[in-house]
Amino acid sequence: MGSVCALSLLENIAFAQNIFTCKDASGRTITSNIPSECAEREKRVLNRDGSVKEIVSPPLSAEELRLKKEEQAREKAEIERKAEELRRDRMLLSVYPSERELDEAFVRVLNVPVTALRAFPKRIKLLTDEIKKIREESEFYIGKPWPPALKRRLDNVVFGIEQERRSIEEKEEEIRRIIARFEADRQRYRALSEAAKNRPRH
Repeated sequence: MGSVCALSLLENIAFAQNIFTCKDASGRTITSNIPSECAEREKRVLNRDGSVKEIVSPPLSAEELRLKKEEQAREKAEIERKAEELRRDRMLLSVYPSERELDEAFVRVLNVPVTALRAFPKRIKLLTDEIKKIREESEFYIGKPWPPALKRRLDNVVFGIEQERRSIEEKEEEIRRIIARFEADRQRYRALSEAAKNRPRH
């Protein structure tokens, strides 16, 4: 029983070592060893001799919490961006021993959509010739409804030409992306190579 009382007394003394002080809405100073009285305000934690042990900020409001989360998300995104940039730099230097190899890779990659692009005019010409044939056949039906099969043929050819033109636009956009990417890689490769040359050797 005596040991229990002694333990309880030690706990009370330990708790009483911290005193909390804060100001209420009217500016009145509140001093207490019960932190709940200052729970929503900035408070100073004092030692028993009155010296400041620490200053505890008030809880964040909903808006402050939202802004803090947004800032944390931005910081995380920036860390991930830098890590991805470092990964790309390492890959660039390891995959291409020199700028010449980088240029050769550029030519190989660019050749794929360029070759595809060269085939489109021939296909469009075949479809255009088909339209001419359909128009010639339609002369037999002047003033009459076209047979459904003939109309379907025309619709399919027109749709085919539209598809080819869309494909041309997509390939042209792919070529622009490849050129932009390799130009950025080339500039970065030169910067990394120059930095490596100027790096002090120990």
